[in-house]
Amino acid sequence: MLTAFWRHAPRTSVFVLLVSLIPMSSLWACSCTGKGPPCQMAWTADAVFTGTVVEIAEPRVPTINNGSTTGRRIATDPAVSMPSRKRTVRIQVADVLTGVEPLQKEIEILTGLGGGDCGYAFQLGTAYVVYAYKGSEGRLETGICGRTRPLADAAEDLAYIRTAPTAPSTGQIRVIAGPPFVTPLQGVSTALEGMGERYVASTDSGGEARFDGIPPGKYKVTGTLEGYKSFQPTVELGSKGCAEVRMGMMLDRRIRGRVISKEGLPVAGVQLQVHSINRAIWESNGENVTADAEGNYEFGRFIESGGYYLGINLDRPATLEDRQKGFDQRE
Repeated sequence: MLTAFWRHAPRTSVFVLLVSLIPMSSLWACSCTGKGPPCQMAWTADAVFTGTVVEIAEPRVPTINNGSTTGRRIATDPAVSMPSRKRTVRIQVADVLTGVEPLQKEIEILTGLGGGDCGYAFQLGTAYVVYAYKGSEGRLETGICGRTRPLADAAEDLAYIRTAPTAPSTGQIRVIAGPPFVTPLQGVSTALEGMGERYVASTDSGGEARFDGIPPGKYKVTGTLEGYKSFQPTVELGSKGCAEVRMGMMLDRRIRGRVISKEGLPVAGVQLQVHSINRAIWESNGENVTADAEGNYEFGRFIESGGYYLGINLDRPATLEDRQKGFDQRE
């Protein structure tokens, strides 16, 4: 007989009053995602070019009237929100990949003041490769979260900018297969499906499968390896570009069984649960499944290593209907 386990968590109410004395401006923080290679980042930007900074203009300090003829700084008024302030950087254009007119000699872009607003610290007279994006007002902006960098550190970027115009429209997709934060898996049969085509390759010793000559478009990525199940991410490839995607793989652990009555007959429609013996009973960490017409069930979506309770009513008291369905479970 299956034993029904349940427990009620103690109910405790905790009220916490948080009082902040820190000015809001000091709470700004810059958070960036990972930066991809030039062949990927170039086709997500609205403009990519190289050039030398010829002027940097600081933003004016905004003022409010307050009903008088003398303005004063908004920064001194805590009741007024501080607007975003950006530097204007004028750049003499050299090489262009996208977003700049062919005969345009100079261009202005915006960037933050640095620190929490992700602004880029341009230096007067220094040459850069710039990856710029259109802001809310339609003007080009850049910051530290993109690939903008001094030209002296941008050999890979410069090579791509100069060769891309004559390159074929196809590109490359790299798939890295494996569980997150661990060493990628070798030998995963990996497939790209999209644009009416299917491409197959296996991951190498570094857990990477590389697909070259792929037409631009959106693709679904799948992977197969005995003992594992994979997530199925999608990836979009730009013309003449590249893309990298991590395909998550998880160990394929399952708990299978069958529910039968005391008379030995299959019991359909019974809801079963698994719960880790290492967690409090009210912590939800398993899944619920329902026995099919033959009493069969299978857990496998969230199964991790370790011991489990298997039964019914693991997180709630049994109902009268449950008690009337006395049953045995056999593998």
